[in-house]
Amino acid sequence: AVVTEDDMRGIFKPFGEFEKFEMGAEECWITFHLQSDAQDAMSSMQGFQLVGQELQITMQVVAPDRPPAMPAAPMAPPPEIMDLKNDSDFGATGAGGGDPLASRIDLMRKLLSSHSERGVPTVVGLQAPSASGAAPAP
Repeated sequence: AVVTEDDMRGIFKPFGEFEKFEMGAEECWITFHLQSDAQDAMSSMQGFQLVGQELQITMQVVAPDRPPAMPAAPMAPPPEIMDLKNDSDFGATGAGGGDPLASRIDLMRKLLSSHSERGVPTVVGLQAPSASGAAPAP
C-alpha cells in the first residue's frame, strides 16, 4: 500500500498547524508553526506502524525565514548645535549680552562660594579665576 500526502496530513494534523508540508517518495517533511507541536508529534508517533513500516521521526530546528518584526524605537531629536563663542551662559543664568566669559566666571564664583558655605568638597589647590580671566596667584 502506498501512503499518500492526504494520509500523512491526516495523521499529523491533530498535533498542530503546519507551516510547511512536503511529501517525497519515501519521506515526509513537516514544519509545525509551534515547536511544542512538533515535539508532541515526534514523541507520540515515533515507531508508529504505518503500512507495515515503523515511522522514524527526527526533529530539526529550522531558523525562521525572517526575523520577528521589532517595533521601531522612537527617533531621538537631533542634537542642539551650540554656538560656544556667542552663547553667554548655556542657559544657566538666563542673562544675555555682556561678556560671556565674565558671566560664566561670575556664575562659577557664586557656585564655588555656595558650595564652600555648605561644606561641599571642592577641588583642592585651584582657585576661581578673576573676571579678567587670569587665575589669582597662589
